Amino acid sequence: MSYKITLCIFVSLILQSIPGEELKSFVNIETRRGYRYIFSNGIPSHNYGSFPNRNNPNRISQQRHVYRVSAVPQRADQITPVQHQIFGVAINGVPFDPGTAEFWQRNRQSGWRYEALSGKINLGLDMNNAHVQPNGAYHYHGIPWQWLTSLTKTPAMTLVGYAADGFPIYALYGERNGNIDEMRSSYKIRKGMRRDGPGGYYDGTFVADYEYIAGSGDLDECNGKFGATPEYPNGTYHYYLTKKFPFIPRYFRGTPDFTFNHRQGPGQGREHGRRRQGHRRQGHHGHSPHGGKHYLLSHHFRYCEECHEIIRENNIYIGRPPQWENVPQNILQQMEKHAQQNSTTGSNRFVRDKRFQHKRDFHGPWRSRHGQGPGHGGFHEKYRSIADHFRYCEECHELIRDNNIDLGGPPPNWENVPQNVLQQIAEHAKE
Repeated sequence: MSYKITLCIFVSLILQSIPGEELKSFVNIETRRGYRYIFSNGIPSHNYGSFPNRNNPNRISQQRHVYRVSAVPQRADQITPVQHQIFGVAINGVPFDPGTAEFWQRNRQSGWRYEALSGKINLGLDMNNAHVQPNGAYHYHGIPWQWLTSLTKTPAMTLVGYAADGFPIYALYGERNGNIDEMRSSYKIRKGMRRDGPGGYYDGTFVADYEYIAGSGDLDECNGKFGATPEYPNGTYHYYLTKKFPFIPRYFRGTPDFTFNHRQGPGQGREHGRRRQGHRRQGHHGHSPHGGKHYLLSHHFRYCEECHEIIRENNIYIGRPPQWENVPQNILQQMEKHAQQNSTTGSNRFVRDKRFQHKRDFHGPWRSRHGQGPGHGGFHEKYRSIADHFRYCEECHELIRDNNIDLGGPPPNWENVPQNVLQQIAEHAKE
């Protein structure tokens, strides 16, 4: 990998800011082996609002964003709704994440999600239609106007980022009949009254107040179209940020990369107002750090003594085992007790091998630690499910993350993982 250890160390140094130090933007975009990688600390390159504020109590902080998109994206047979993913990332490293955490009567099951830019709810957005999540992540809910103005002073097709499926994102202006014009969304507010939920007339307060009407605008259901752009003169499918709903697209034309997956469903936890206390306040692995005392296991994992879970730090590639010797003996005993009380299959809690307490030898070559050949040979006989997105190797007592999987779903069977993916895991471990 081209960035390898040097870049990883550099990124790590950038991200470890000193309290009170001025936040500086960092972003690095690389293309290699058919993928485009975006590394950033999530701090915008433009001015941003005051956070925390009256309607957004969260303080902006540096993140560890690592996103990967296909450099040669392909259209999928069917479109995919943006549900468990961030839609995309700007070329300045800030995520495009249109979904809110707010629902009618605070009931996610109702299906009535508030629209951030409806004007009916105040989420403390700044001059770039952005605010901060409980974990300190700054993100856009619409067109970042101030930043866009700094990119172009006149109407022009302006590349502002990449969607999770790899297709480019442009802001506001595109080609229509040989001219550069403002692109029009094909979504309209429904007519009549809501049949359930909050009732009343459709007025744009909720995402469900809108419907797609083919041909009513310039763009398709994914808020995009095929055509030539300055960066792709031969033509490509591309998305648009628009003045009107959906503002940021709500569907993917291609297949989103797993690195854009939320650590929980979209909008888990409140983004404004008083936050609940404790680990569960933002969902199972939500935007906010877990409550209770934490123990650093490695630069990829943390252990929460309140819920006895291993927490993976957001958007960081992993390859090394956690430093279990840093976990106090009483915590290991708690984990042992918890493991005995929970099934080793299907549990989304940490499950620990009884032998693990006295086994901390993580040395030796990859092949001898993980079977014959790269990629955890004999994996389907040597692994136990310890969480909904991790596996545990009984041979070397390591946590292994299942790649290319929605973190909210069940773990894959290793025998179904393609050989090239296994080889990538092996290569990463060597680094």
